[in-house]
Amino acid sequence: MTTITKQMVYTIINESRPYTYNADTLASYLKIDTIEDRVALLQCLHDLTNEYCLFQSKKLKYATNQQRKVAIGTFTYKTDRYGFIDTEEGTHYYVRTSDIDGLFDQDQVVYRISNKVNGEAQIIAIKSHTINTVVGTIYVKIRNGRKTYIPLLKHYDLHFEVIDLDHCGLNQDTYVIFTITNYEPLTLKISSIIGPTHEPFMDYTAIAVDHGVFPTYPKDGEMEAMKMASMPIQLDTFRCDLRDLTTFTIDGDDAKDFDDALSLIRHDDGYTVVVSIADVSHYVRYGTPLDKAADQRGTSIYLPGMVIPMLPETLSNGSCSLNPGEDRYAISVSMDYDNEGNKRDSTIQLSVIRSNHRLTYGQTNAFFDDPTSSTFPYDTIGDDLFTLLDLSKKIHKIRYATSGIEFDSKELQIRVDRQGNPIEITTRKDGAAEQLIEDFMIEANVTVAQYLLDHNIPGIYRIHEGIDSDRLIQFNDLAREIYIPLPSNLDLMDSFTVAQYLKSCKNEPAYPIINARLLRTMKKARYSEICTPHYGLGLTTYCHFTSPIRRYPDLFVHRMLHYYVFHDQTIDDQASSNMMDKALHLSDREVRAVQIEREAIDLKCCAYMRQYVGTIMDAMVDSITNSGMFMTTSQHIDVFVPFELSPYYWSTYYPYVEAWSDYGPTIALMDHVKIRITSIDSMNHRVIATLEHGKTSASKTRKKSKSRKKVKSNGSAHRRKS
Repeated sequence: MTTITKQMVYTIINESRPYTYNADTLASYLKIDTIEDRVALLQCLHDLTNEYCLFQSKKLKYATNQQRKVAIGTFTYKTDRYGFIDTEEGTHYYVRTSDIDGLFDQDQVVYRISNKVNGEAQIIAIKSHTINTVVGTIYVKIRNGRKTYIPLLKHYDLHFEVIDLDHCGLNQDTYVIFTITNYEPLTLKISSIIGPTHEPFMDYTAIAVDHGVFPTYPKDGEMEAMKMASMPIQLDTFRCDLRDLTTFTIDGDDAKDFDDALSLIRHDDGYTVVVSIADVSHYVRYGTPLDKAADQRGTSIYLPGMVIPMLPETLSNGSCSLNPGEDRYAISVSMDYDNEGNKRDSTIQLSVIRSNHRLTYGQTNAFFDDPTSSTFPYDTIGDDLFTLLDLSKKIHKIRYATSGIEFDSKELQIRVDRQGNPIEITTRKDGAAEQLIEDFMIEANVTVAQYLLDHNIPGIYRIHEGIDSDRLIQFNDLAREIYIPLPSNLDLMDSFTVAQYLKSCKNEPAYPIINARLLRTMKKARYSEICTPHYGLGLTTYCHFTSPIRRYPDLFVHRMLHYYVFHDQTIDDQASSNMMDKALHLSDREVRAVQIEREAIDLKCCAYMRQYVGTIMDAMVDSITNSGMFMTTSQHIDVFVPFELSPYYWSTYYPYVEAWSDYGPTIALMDHVKIRITSIDSMNHRVIATLEHGKTSASKTRKKSKSRKKVKSNGSAHRRKS
């Protein structure tokens, strides 16, 4: 009797021409002559089809996913028009959600690459749904003295039925959690109430809950934190006493959790910089309710005017935070440098420290700009600050002389009032103080990562695999169009080459586009149990160590140092086992936090822009797709201009050069135009605008004659009605 396996069946079909075999011909090929083998074959075909490894034609013949050039990926929902597919290899493809009905965020989907150069794919089928709950809103309206409930799903433009809605007892507009009781047809039931929509920061709570994060900390974790926080600080045989060192922290003006501090020791031939990091692992013990809650969150989530902390505030803002004038447990990394900024030696040790001063980035930058200012309250450490600044510049220059990429990012800073309403939006500008801290934190991270590697200690490394080759090709096509092509063979684009290219473009009008688009060609940095290089930083060895209050990977590295170095204990096998799963989990938690933060920022930008509906503004074209143009206002707020809102019947989109024309002036990347804010898309958190025709002051980044020739040969016209 022949053993029929799925692998055997798949291999036979895959090695033949597509749609050669049906069940009967396959049974004949395998010389099946018993009922048992026939049943086993049919079961294999059924399982492979359900797993989307095989596809069946109308004539009941089979082809493999490899033959059909399809694969399985994870769908990320963006709007009711588009989303992205994430593959196991870390590649991302743009997809139109109109291709298939019933898509939800994080669905496992079967897809086919439709345009590899442009990074586009087509969804063939939904393999499985991941989520079983969604966040929505119930609006309560009074009509003729009777309550009417209007349910809406956040983001999803779907038809659905809510069961038992008339008996939910809601008295006001409310965020709720729906449980999906059926996908086809989509049927929902209210499982719990989040809170009234009008309460301050309740919109943040709804966003977080929708991503599986509940802002309220588990009670058993809170109790554990309170217990550990009450433990007195004691100097034991494992720790060195560094309380006599002058130590200070430098953080943002609004920061409340201080997990890193600096000290400087001068020598005749150089310096020792001591980077002391809060010893969070002393308080968060492996396997406790507190540890499980922190692991589940993975990271603190920073939203405008609010923080969802990884640890309870009794630890994050209290016993673990390096508050001035308080004794604190720390892990101190002492790094010895010569006068030119070359690192000569380093040590890692448990310590007790006492921070002398709490500095902010703002006041430190002001001091660097004007050392004679009488407003700086810490003149006793002025010399230390300038020495550290000079040393950090030398270290920075050494690091980026041969590797490392410095991208310019426009990070929005949103100031909100006590009700959570946005009152000011600006862009963050890093100064010398921010760069100083970043340089020494990177140095400490590199030191610890190298120590883990040299001593064969299990750890979680921070890795970055660099550029996606397909996206780089697409970027180079754009770069050629604006006459700033990449300088070398695309297969040889190391981080140093990319850094030099960016420097050469620094004074070009198109630099903002080049910077943003080149950043998009990069794969996402992630956590791994295997130490491989970090492409963006140009480092061969790197980990996260310096932020254990807000990042679990840092806490995990601290724990490994405790087990293997400081206490030489026999480690619990579970604490260091399944390292690959741990790295994947923490990478996923980081992605989730970024999604929540971006969604919250988009929400507040939309709320802020409501006051400007009907207003004409200046904007710059960031990108052009076949559905519309994405622009940035002078306040760096993203705006979408749909083609369908164009006041003209004909428009033409030129995908090769990212240009568009309504038979008026051609609009291309980097053009400065006038737009009118028309509405706020609350469902998708997007600002909608239209072009003000005849009010375009185009600042072309390419020669018109050559670009228009390419437009004629590569353009594709689309008729659109207003």
